[in-house]
Amino acid sequence: LFTGPRGTGKTSSARILAKSLRCAYAIDFVPCHNCRDCQDVAAGRSLDVIEIDGASNNGVDAIRELRETIGYMPSSGTYKLYIIDEVHMLSTSAFNALLKTLEEPPSHVIFILATTEVHKIPNTILSRCQRFDFRRIPVRDIASHLAEICKAEDVKVDEEALWLIARQGDGSMRDSQSLLDQAITFSGGQLSQEKTIEILGLTDRTLLFGALEGFVNRDSKKIMAIIERIFTAGYDPKIFIQDLLEELRHLLFIKMSFGGKVTELVDLPESEIIQLKSVASELSEEDIHLLFDIALKGSNDIFRAQDTRVVLEMLLLKMVSAPRLINIFSALDGVQPESPRQSLKLKSQKIPVVDAVTPSSTSSNDLPSSTVRPVEAVLTESKDNGDMESKWLDL
Repeated sequence: LFTGPRGTGKTSSARILAKSLRCAYAIDFVPCHNCRDCQDVAAGRSLDVIEIDGASNNGVDAIRELRETIGYMPSSGTYKLYIIDEVHMLSTSAFNALLKTLEEPPSHVIFILATTEVHKIPNTILSRCQRFDFRRIPVRDIASHLAEICKAEDVKVDEEALWLIARQGDGSMRDSQSLLDQAITFSGGQLSQEKTIEILGLTDRTLLFGALEGFVNRDSKKIMAIIERIFTAGYDPKIFIQDLLEELRHLLFIKMSFGGKVTELVDLPESEIIQLKSVASELSEEDIHLLFDIALKGSNDIFRAQDTRVVLEMLLLKMVSAPRLINIFSALDGVQPESPRQSLKLKSQKIPVVDAVTPSSTSSNDLPSSTVRPVEAVLTESKDNGDMESKWLDL
């Protein structure tokens, strides 16, 4: 069972596995890709490698027909393979019909199931499969592969354009290749970053970096000019704010550096990393956190607002005027706290102390004329307390 997001190579891996099992010249199960069996599998004309679309053949009748054919031996080679794509689309009755066959398949039959939604497959089927999970392909790897394609096809393309396409592919090599094909077709054979942004409907990168510089320099005029360009050029403010959140994330990772492993966490070309490093040097980690929080809360307002321009203007101007934060630990670094005894030590000056007056029948005129005396006099009057000063310090 191959499971994972779309475009990550599940069906292609199933075909490669079929080649490995059927190639007569395979060395350690590595197919030669040149023999007749390998070429037939690659072209989809092999009689012993049957591909079934689970979305269109999802009924019990299709599975019954499949069960009738598995008893036949392969026309050549050792194994007969059934590749069922989008297997989660099979009906419950179809799964039940397939269950017994999966439990006790003939020795010459191998089933390869592929799905994007493994949670829809019954546990009775899952328990009878060897599962392999496919992950999203990193943007850096997709961009590198797209560059190889452009080189092989002799297409001139900017590195930044390939990164934009790779990010837009969202971890799917197939989607990224489709976007590259569209971009090359509309660009006339020479693909630039500006043309890619126009074709894919993305936000101009200069607007994002300009906004970050405006936040650093508290340049509200520059921010208003950027907002004017966003709406004049017809960019979607919702996409702009999402891209801005992503750039703030990249900015924080670059600021924190993570032991020099920034390139593994930030999916950006080297030229844009250099620009973000320049911006990050002017901000603290706390500043970036604050800007991200403001943008995140404001993005919810933009998605709900009818007049997105007003909300975007107020949001970006709020980010411009956001206060600069100071790390309290950095501010206190090097400050030595006073010891408890130093802070509690009695001062040399005399502290006035008021004696308690015992109520009596005498009038107020008979009260002592002066009830304020120095503290030393009070401390020496107590004969039973010993060294009263040291006891107070201990307390």
